[in-house]
Amino acid sequence: MDMKLFLILLVVCPPVLLVGFLLWASFPWTISQKSFEGEIHTFNHIPAHIDEEVTPPVLKVVTWNMGYAYGLGSEGRGYEQKDSAFFNSRLKQMGELLQKSEADIVFLQEIDFDSKRSTYIDQARVLAELAGYRHVAYAPSWVAGYIPFPYMPIRNHFGQMNSGGAVLSKYPILKNTVDLLQKPESQAWWYNLFYLHRYFQTVEVKVGEKILTAVNLHLEAFDRTNREKQAELLSSRMQTGKIDLVAGDFNMVPTEASKKNKFPDGDDNYENDMSYDLLKRTSLKDVIPEDIYNKNESLYWTYPTDKANRKLDYIFYNEQLRFIKVEVLWEASTLSDHFPMRASFQLGPVQFNPYSQ
Repeated sequence: MDMKLFLILLVVCPPVLLVGFLLWASFPWTISQKSFEGEIHTFNHIPAHIDEEVTPPVLKVVTWNMGYAYGLGSEGRGYEQKDSAFFNSRLKQMGELLQKSEADIVFLQEIDFDSKRSTYIDQARVLAELAGYRHVAYAPSWVAGYIPFPYMPIRNHFGQMNSGGAVLSKYPILKNTVDLLQKPESQAWWYNLFYLHRYFQTVEVKVGEKILTAVNLHLEAFDRTNREKQAELLSSRMQTGKIDLVAGDFNMVPTEASKKNKFPDGDDNYENDMSYDLLKRTSLKDVIPEDIYNKNESLYWTYPTDKANRKLDYIFYNEQLRFIKVEVLWEASTLSDHFPMRASFQLGPVQFNPYSQ
Protein backbone atom coordinates (compact mmCIF):
# COMPACT_ATOMS: atom_id res chain seq x y z
CA MET A 1 0.00 0.00 0.00
CA ASP A 2 1.19 3.47 -0.84
CA MET A 3 2.52 5.18 2.32
CA LYS A 4 0.56 8.35 1.60
CA LEU A 5 -2.69 6.40 1.24
CA PHE A 6 -1.90 4.49 4.42
CA LEU A 7 -1.43 7.73 6.38
CA ILE A 8 -4.67 9.15 4.99
CA LEU A 9 -6.58 6.01 6.05
CA LEU A 10 -4.90 6.13 9.45
CA VAL A 11 -6.21 9.66 9.96
CA VAL A 12 -9.64 9.25 8.37
CA CYS A 13 -10.76 5.79 9.47
CA PRO A 14 -10.95 6.21 13.28
CA PRO A 15 -13.30 9.25 13.12
CA VAL A 16 -15.43 7.54 10.47
CA LEU A 17 -15.66 4.38 12.55
CA LEU A 18 -16.53 6.42 15.65
CA VAL A 19 -19.30 8.29 13.85
CA GLY A 20 -20.57 5.02 12.42
CA PHE A 21 -20.67 3.46 15.87
CA LEU A 22 -22.53 6.45 17.33
CA LEU A 23 -25.12 6.34 14.55
CA TRP A 24 -25.61 2.58 14.86
CA ALA A 25 -25.59 2.33 18.65
CA SER A 26 -27.93 5.27 19.27
CA PHE A 27 -30.43 4.33 16.53
CA PRO A 28 -33.30 5.29 16.25
CA TRP A 29 -31.65 8.54 17.50
CA THR A 30 -34.95 9.90 18.75
CA ILE A 31 -38.33 8.38 19.41
CA SER A 32 -41.67 10.08 19.01
CA GLN A 33 -44.58 9.91 21.39
CA LYS A 34 -46.81 9.26 18.39
CA SER A 35 -45.00 5.97 17.83
CA PHE A 36 -46.42 4.52 21.03
CA GLU A 37 -49.93 5.91 21.35
CA GLY A 38 -51.30 2.55 20.23
CA GLU A 39 -49.20 0.50 22.64
CA ILE A 40 -52.20 -0.94 24.50
CA HIS A 41 -52.49 -4.72 24.79
CA THR A 42 -55.35 -6.83 26.05
CA PHE A 43 -54.21 -10.35 26.88
CA ASN A 44 -57.41 -12.33 26.47
CA HIS A 45 -55.74 -15.53 27.64
CA ILE A 46 -55.46 -14.01 31.13
CA PRO A 47 -58.67 -14.74 33.09
CA ALA A 48 -60.74 -11.76 34.23
CA HIS A 49 -60.93 -12.03 38.02
CA ILE A 50 -63.42 -9.18 38.27
CA ASP A 51 -66.49 -7.90 36.47
CA GLU A 52 -64.97 -5.10 34.39
CA GLU A 53 -68.36 -3.43 34.00
CA VAL A 54 -68.91 -2.96 37.75
CA THR A 55 -67.43 0.00 39.62
CA PRO A 56 -65.49 -1.35 42.63
CA PRO A 57 -66.22 0.11 46.07
CA VAL A 58 -62.45 0.53 46.66
CA LEU A 59 -59.75 1.22 44.08
CA LYS A 60 -56.21 0.12 44.94
CA VAL A 61 -53.17 1.38 43.04
CA VAL A 62 -49.47 0.59 43.28
CA THR A 63 -46.51 2.57 41.98
CA TRP A 64 -43.14 0.86 41.68
CA ASN A 65 -39.79 1.69 40.13
CA MET A 66 -38.91 -1.95 39.62
CA GLY A 67 -35.34 -1.44 38.39
CA TYR A 68 -36.00 -3.98 35.58
CA ALA A 69 -36.06 -6.72 38.27
CA TYR A 70 -32.30 -6.43 38.83
CA GLY A 71 -32.35 -4.98 42.32
CA LEU A 72 -29.66 -2.88 43.94
CA GLY A 73 -26.98 -1.91 41.45
CA SER A 74 -29.41 -1.61 38.53
CA GLU A 75 -28.06 1.88 37.80
CA GLY A 76 -24.58 0.50 37.19
CA ARG A 77 -22.76 0.55 40.52
CA GLY A 78 -21.30 -2.91 41.08
CA TYR A 79 -23.30 -4.16 38.10
CA GLU A 80 -22.86 -7.73 36.90
CA GLN A 81 -24.85 -9.24 34.07
CA LYS A 82 -27.48 -11.81 35.14
CA ASP A 83 -29.00 -14.74 33.25
CA SER A 84 -32.63 -15.41 32.33
CA ALA A 85 -33.13 -17.73 35.31
CA PHE A 86 -32.31 -14.83 37.63
CA PHE A 87 -34.81 -12.49 35.98
CA ASN A 88 -37.55 -15.11 35.72
CA SER A 89 -37.17 -15.82 39.43
CA ARG A 90 -37.33 -12.11 40.31
CA LEU A 91 -40.36 -11.54 38.06
CA LYS A 92 -42.14 -14.50 39.65
CA GLN A 93 -41.62 -12.93 43.09
CA MET A 94 -42.76 -9.54 41.80
CA GLY A 95 -45.85 -11.08 40.28
CA GLU A 96 -46.69 -12.75 43.59
CA LEU A 97 -46.26 -9.44 45.43
CA LEU A 98 -48.52 -7.58 42.98
CA GLN A 99 -51.12 -10.31 43.21
CA LYS A 100 -51.00 -10.13 47.00
CA SER A 101 -51.34 -6.33 46.89
CA GLU A 102 -54.72 -6.70 45.12
CA ALA A 103 -53.95 -3.54 43.15
CA ASP A 104 -56.41 -2.69 40.40
CA ILE A 105 -53.93 -0.45 38.57
CA VAL A 106 -50.13 -0.70 38.71
CA PHE A 107 -47.77 2.09 37.61
CA LEU A 108 -44.32 0.73 36.75
CA GLN A 109 -41.08 2.55 35.96
CA GLU A 110 -37.76 1.14 34.70
CA ILE A 111 -39.35 -1.90 33.13
CA ASP A 112 -37.71 -3.65 30.17
CA PHE A 113 -39.57 -4.81 27.07
CA ASP A 114 -36.80 -6.14 24.83
CA SER A 115 -33.40 -5.43 26.36
CA LYS A 116 -30.17 -7.39 26.42
CA ARG A 117 -29.49 -6.53 30.08
CA SER A 118 -32.63 -8.44 31.14
CA THR A 119 -32.24 -11.24 28.55
CA TYR A 120 -34.84 -9.81 26.14
CA ILE A 121 -37.82 -10.66 28.37
CA ASP A 122 -40.99 -8.60 27.89
CA GLN A 123 -41.33 -7.90 31.60
CA ALA A 124 -44.69 -6.12 31.24
CA ARG A 125 -46.29 -9.15 29.61
CA VAL A 126 -44.71 -11.60 32.07
CA LEU A 127 -45.86 -9.60 35.11
CA ALA A 128 -49.35 -9.25 33.63
CA GLU A 129 -49.57 -13.02 33.18
CA LEU A 130 -48.16 -13.79 36.62
CA ALA A 131 -50.31 -11.29 38.53
CA GLY A 132 -53.50 -11.47 36.48
CA TYR A 133 -53.67 -8.14 34.63
CA ARG A 134 -55.43 -8.41 31.28
CA HIS A 135 -54.71 -4.85 30.16
CA VAL A 136 -51.24 -3.35 29.65
CA ALA A 137 -50.13 0.01 28.25
CA TYR A 138 -46.49 0.39 27.21
CA ALA A 139 -44.40 3.57 27.39
CA PRO A 140 -41.00 2.95 25.75
CA SER A 141 -38.70 5.84 26.69
CA TRP A 142 -35.22 4.38 26.20
CA VAL A 143 -34.68 2.75 22.82
CA ALA A 144 -31.21 2.24 21.37
CA GLY A 145 -29.24 -0.30 19.39
CA TYR A 146 -26.44 -0.45 21.92
CA ILE A 147 -25.83 1.21 25.29
CA PRO A 148 -22.08 1.15 26.16
CA PHE A 149 -22.71 1.34 29.91
CA PRO A 150 -21.46 0.46 32.49
CA TYR A 151 -18.25 1.37 30.74
CA MET A 152 -15.90 -1.42 31.83
CA PRO A 153 -15.66 -4.32 31.45
CA ILE A 154 -17.28 -4.41 28.02
CA ARG A 155 -19.02 -7.73 28.75
CA ASN A 156 -21.26 -5.88 31.22
CA HIS A 157 -22.54 -3.32 28.70
CA PHE A 158 -26.33 -2.99 28.73
CA GLY A 159 -26.34 -3.40 24.93
CA GLN A 160 -29.65 -3.32 23.05
CA MET A 161 -32.19 -1.28 24.98
CA ASN A 162 -35.97 -1.08 24.91
CA SER A 163 -37.19 0.10 28.29
CA GLY A 164 -39.50 2.64 29.93
CA GLY A 165 -42.77 2.60 31.85
CA ALA A 166 -45.93 0.52 31.84
CA VAL A 167 -49.41 0.53 33.33
CA LEU A 168 -51.01 -2.80 34.25
CA SER A 169 -54.75 -2.77 34.84
CA LYS A 170 -57.57 -5.13 35.71
CA TYR A 171 -59.86 -2.70 33.91
CA PRO A 172 -59.80 -1.74 30.20
CA ILE A 173 -57.28 0.91 29.13
CA LEU A 174 -58.96 3.10 26.53
CA LYS A 175 -56.11 5.45 25.66
CA ASN A 176 -52.35 5.64 26.10
CA THR A 177 -50.21 8.67 25.28
CA VAL A 178 -46.49 8.98 26.01
CA ASP A 179 -44.87 12.41 26.31
CA LEU A 180 -41.08 12.13 26.06
CA LEU A 181 -39.45 14.94 28.02
CA GLN A 182 -36.43 17.02 27.06
CA LYS A 183 -33.06 15.64 28.08
CA PRO A 184 -30.74 17.79 30.25
CA GLU A 185 -29.10 20.60 28.33
CA SER A 186 -26.14 20.38 30.71
CA GLN A 187 -25.13 17.02 29.21
CA ALA A 188 -22.99 16.66 26.08
CA TRP A 189 -24.88 15.96 22.84
CA TRP A 190 -23.13 12.62 22.36
CA TYR A 191 -24.04 11.57 25.91
CA ASN A 192 -27.68 12.49 25.32
CA LEU A 193 -27.69 10.26 22.23
CA PHE A 194 -27.57 7.30 24.62
CA TYR A 195 -29.41 8.85 27.58
CA LEU A 196 -32.94 7.81 28.45
CA HIS A 197 -35.96 10.05 28.00
CA ARG A 198 -37.94 10.90 31.11
CA TYR A 199 -41.66 10.74 30.39
CA PHE A 200 -45.30 11.30 31.22
CA GLN A 201 -47.47 8.31 30.31
CA THR A 202 -51.14 9.31 30.34
CA VAL A 203 -53.78 6.59 30.27
CA GLU A 204 -57.55 6.52 30.41
CA VAL A 205 -58.88 3.55 32.35
CA LYS A 206 -62.54 2.51 32.34
CA VAL A 207 -63.17 1.43 35.93
CA GLY A 208 -66.72 0.13 35.84
CA GLU A 209 -68.87 3.14 35.00
CA LYS A 210 -66.09 5.63 35.63
CA ILE A 211 -63.29 6.73 33.30
CA LEU A 212 -60.15 7.71 35.20
CA THR A 213 -57.26 9.67 33.74
CA ALA A 214 -53.93 8.71 35.27
CA VAL A 215 -50.31 9.69 34.68
CA ASN A 216 -47.41 7.30 35.17
CA LEU A 217 -44.06 9.11 35.20
CA HIS A 218 -40.33 9.01 35.78
CA LEU A 219 -38.70 12.40 36.34
CA GLU A 220 -35.06 13.44 35.94
CA ALA A 221 -32.69 12.12 38.60
CA PHE A 222 -29.35 13.79 37.97
CA ASP A 223 -30.07 17.35 36.83
CA ARG A 224 -32.08 19.49 39.27
CA THR A 225 -32.80 22.25 36.75
CA ASN A 226 -34.19 19.77 34.26
CA ARG A 227 -36.32 18.08 36.93
CA GLU A 228 -37.78 21.43 37.98
CA LYS A 229 -38.74 22.14 34.35
CA GLN A 230 -40.46 18.76 34.17
CA ALA A 231 -42.25 19.41 37.48
CA GLU A 232 -43.42 22.79 36.20
CA LEU A 233 -44.82 21.19 33.04
CA LEU A 234 -46.52 18.51 35.13
CA SER A 235 -47.91 21.14 37.48
CA SER A 236 -49.53 23.01 34.59
CA ARG A 237 -51.23 19.81 33.44
CA MET A 238 -52.37 18.86 36.92
CA GLN A 239 -54.07 22.24 37.29
CA THR A 240 -56.43 21.48 34.41
CA GLY A 241 -58.58 19.38 36.77
CA LYS A 242 -58.80 16.55 34.23
CA ILE A 243 -56.30 14.22 35.92
CA ASP A 244 -57.38 11.81 38.64
CA LEU A 245 -54.08 10.16 39.57
CA VAL A 246 -50.38 10.89 39.12
CA ALA A 247 -47.91 8.26 40.29
CA GLY A 248 -44.30 7.28 39.79
CA ASP A 249 -40.67 7.96 40.59
CA PHE A 250 -40.39 11.75 40.96
CA ASN A 251 -36.72 11.71 42.04
CA MET A 252 -37.41 14.50 44.55
CA VAL A 253 -37.75 14.68 48.32
CA PRO A 254 -40.52 16.57 50.16
CA THR A 255 -39.78 20.24 50.82
CA GLU A 256 -39.75 19.67 54.57
CA ALA A 257 -37.57 16.54 54.47
CA SER A 258 -35.03 16.68 57.32
CA LYS A 259 -32.21 15.42 55.09
CA LYS A 260 -31.50 16.68 51.56
CA ASN A 261 -27.83 15.99 50.99
CA LYS A 262 -24.78 13.93 52.00
CA PHE A 263 -26.49 10.62 51.41
CA PRO A 264 -24.27 7.51 51.51
CA ASP A 265 -24.65 7.01 47.74
CA GLY A 266 -23.38 10.56 47.09
CA ASP A 267 -26.71 11.80 45.70
CA ASP A 268 -26.80 15.43 46.92
CA ASN A 269 -28.97 17.12 44.32
CA TYR A 270 -32.08 17.85 46.44
CA GLU A 271 -30.91 21.05 48.13
CA ASN A 272 -32.94 24.08 46.95
CA ASP A 273 -35.00 21.84 44.68
CA MET A 274 -38.36 23.49 43.91
CA SER A 275 -39.98 20.44 42.28
CA TYR A 276 -42.22 19.46 45.19
CA ASP A 277 -43.31 23.07 45.80
CA LEU A 278 -44.40 23.34 42.17
CA LEU A 279 -46.64 20.29 42.53
CA LYS A 280 -48.16 21.47 45.82
CA ARG A 281 -49.73 24.41 43.99
CA THR A 282 -52.10 22.16 42.09
CA SER A 283 -55.51 20.83 43.04
CA LEU A 284 -54.21 17.28 43.34
CA LYS A 285 -53.10 16.11 46.78
CA ASP A 286 -50.17 14.00 47.89
CA VAL A 287 -51.42 10.85 49.65
CA ILE A 288 -48.74 11.63 52.27
CA PRO A 289 -49.14 15.34 53.13
CA GLU A 290 -46.14 17.02 54.71
CA ASP A 291 -47.60 17.31 58.21
CA ILE A 292 -48.14 13.53 58.26
CA TYR A 293 -44.78 12.83 56.63
CA ASN A 294 -42.91 14.93 59.19
CA LYS A 295 -44.34 12.96 62.12
CA ASN A 296 -42.54 9.81 61.02
CA GLU A 297 -40.45 10.25 57.86
CA SER A 298 -38.94 6.77 57.84
CA LEU A 299 -42.40 5.21 57.59
CA TYR A 300 -42.67 6.57 54.04
CA TRP A 301 -39.12 6.27 52.69
CA THR A 302 -38.96 4.36 49.41
CA TYR A 303 -35.27 4.40 48.50
CA PRO A 304 -32.86 2.60 48.63
CA THR A 305 -34.13 -0.80 49.65
CA ASP A 306 -31.00 -1.93 51.50
CA LYS A 307 -31.15 1.04 53.89
CA ALA A 308 -33.97 3.45 53.08
CA ASN A 309 -33.22 7.12 53.79
CA ARG A 310 -35.54 9.18 51.56
CA LYS A 311 -38.85 9.33 49.73
CA LEU A 312 -38.60 9.50 45.93
CA ASP A 313 -41.90 7.87 44.93
CA TYR A 314 -45.30 9.57 45.12
CA ILE A 315 -49.00 9.25 44.41
CA PHE A 316 -51.08 12.40 43.87
CA TYR A 317 -54.86 12.20 43.58
CA ASN A 318 -57.97 14.17 42.78
CA GLU A 319 -59.96 14.43 46.02
CA GLN A 320 -63.06 13.13 44.24
CA LEU A 321 -61.46 9.70 44.64
CA ARG A 322 -61.85 9.77 48.47
CA PHE A 323 -58.47 8.72 49.83
CA ILE A 324 -58.45 5.87 52.39
CA LYS A 325 -54.95 4.58 53.08
CA VAL A 326 -51.33 4.51 51.91
CA GLU A 327 -48.46 2.17 52.78
CA VAL A 328 -44.98 1.24 51.63
CA LEU A 329 -44.68 -2.45 50.76
CA TRP A 330 -41.55 -3.38 52.69
CA GLU A 331 -41.59 -7.03 51.61
CA ALA A 332 -40.12 -5.98 48.24
CA SER A 333 -36.72 -5.22 49.79
CA THR A 334 -34.74 -7.72 47.69
CA LEU A 335 -36.46 -7.16 44.35
CA SER A 336 -35.66 -3.58 43.32
CA ASP A 337 -33.74 -0.54 44.55
CA HIS A 338 -37.12 1.18 45.23
CA PHE A 339 -39.93 0.04 47.49
CA PRO A 340 -43.41 -0.01 45.93
CA MET A 341 -46.16 2.13 47.42
CA ARG A 342 -49.85 1.21 47.57
CA ALA A 343 -52.77 3.61 48.02
CA SER A 344 -56.47 2.85 48.38
CA PHE A 345 -59.38 5.07 47.40
CA GLN A 346 -63.07 4.74 48.10
CA LEU A 347 -65.25 5.66 45.17
CA GLY A 348 -67.95 6.77 47.61
CA PRO A 349 -67.82 8.93 50.79
CA VAL A 350 -64.95 8.10 53.11
CA GLN A 351 -66.06 7.07 56.61
CA PHE A 352 -62.93 7.36 58.76
CA ASN A 353 -59.70 9.22 59.37
CA PRO A 354 -57.03 7.53 57.15
CA TYR A 355 -54.25 8.45 59.61
CA SER A 356 -55.92 7.17 62.78
CA GLN A 357 -54.24 4.27 64.58
